[in-house]
Amino acid sequence: MPTPLKDLVSQLRNGRDKHPLSQETEPVGEPIPEPVAAIDGGSSMLWSNGRRSIGVVRWGYVVYEPTFEIRCARTHSEFLLVEEGSEQLDEARHRREVETICEAASHARYVLVDGALDASSGPLLADVLHDVTPETTVVGVSKKSSLSATGGDYPETWYSLPPRTYVLPTMARERESALPDTTLSFTSLHALGPTLRIDVAGDLERALRVARHYAGYRLCPGYPFPLIEAHRACCLDDKKHIYETMLQREMGRQGLLRDYVRGKKRGERTAYEIHTVLDGLV
Repeated sequence: MPTPLKDLVSQLRNGRDKHPLSQETEPVGEPIPEPVAAIDGGSSMLWSNGRRSIGVVRWGYVVYEPTFEIRCARTHSEFLLVEEGSEQLDEARHRREVETICEAASHARYVLVDGALDASSGPLLADVLHDVTPETTVVGVSKKSSLSATGGDYPETWYSLPPRTYVLPTMARERESALPDTTLSFTSLHALGPTLRIDVAGDLERALRVARHYAGYRLCPGYPFPLIEAHRACCLDDKKHIYETMLQREMGRQGLLRDYVRGKKRGERTAYEIHTVLDGLV
């Protein structure tokens, strides 16, 4: 017999309530105004025939002065032909973001990256961190994380911390994906901000104070503003049509315009897949 919905939700609620809130927190010190570089990237699948797909990756960085002026910014993009259903597009985007750390580090002593600093991304990140530290501090900022200090049903980022504090959970020092000389924390950078997972290759306390300097943006308090700007520069939501037009023109030039129309991506499906047509009739 199916489990009633109220019982499923009750199990989830019990798992949330069991989370220990007794972990000791440390205050994030007063903001330190330092220049920072922020890196982000994006990817999007444009076309598929069910076996091969064409997508685009876009990545780059922006360098901010403590006065919130942009010193410089760089973005790059690349079309890729990949196997349908593979993770190649996301892997390529992440690899290019990691490789950009070295370039960004030539402009600022603090480099913010969107995402965690851990071994799950392969050996490249560890090699890059080895090359740029200790002269440069690299800070990985994650809005989402599946890590739970207790192994419970809710990750740490779902729990609110006291304003402008951080926690160093015990499990963070034991995690299998830890990179050498990195520290993992769960941090609140603003009284109205979320709990973030922040990994630091370098001095954790000083890095958090530098990040806090940029965390007062009213529309997104608690999240370092340079990463928001890097996201805006690399996000494909408002730029995808540019790359679709480029692909359409090139496939048309080579006699594949009908193929382009048939395989153009609309969300997770192609434009003329039978389910796309049927869903339009509902």
